[in-house]
Amino acid sequence: MQNRNAIIKGPYRQRSIQKKIEAFFLDNLAKVVTREQLIQVATDPQTARIPENWYQRLSELRTDKGYTILSWRNRGDLRRSEYMMPNAERRATADRRTRPTSATWQQVLSNHDNKCAWVESGIVCGLRNGDIDPVGGGLSGLHQIIEFHTHFTQKQIPVIQQSGSHCAVVIRS
Repeated sequence: MQNRNAIIKGPYRQRSIQKKIEAFFLDNLAKVVTREQLIQVATDPQTARIPENWYQRLSELRTDKGYTILSWRNRGDLRRSEYMMPNAERRATADRRTRPTSATWQQVLSNHDNKCAWVESGIVCGLRNGDIDPVGGGLSGLHQIIEFHTHFTQKQIPVIQQSGSHCAVVIRS
């Protein structure tokens, strides 16, 4: 029977932690990778410094690179702190978020009379810059609390909307 445990075949000399972890998983497809192995691969060989955010790089391999990396949560034969990349196939990934230019932002604000245009249950939020946020309290600063949720094309129109306790720009085609 073939050993199902990963082996560190490095040293992994890639410049980024994410690339080191990616190379390690690709060397060990369908093998059980442990937290300790990931930390060892991610550790800086010159300083022996263990990066505190190695697990974020693991998450980025899933979300940004589209790899399937399984854990105990979705595979019963894995224990906590064990992971497996079953194959090297990559899914399509979402685009990164983009902030609007200053000119676009001014146009969005102008189109909505400098108010939040979020509509929920038929009620428009209407929050303005400097208003007291009814959900989170404190003064709102629309220019500070805006997230741009997706890329937009010339045919799509950015709209200010409130999401939870903050306003956000979303796209309406």
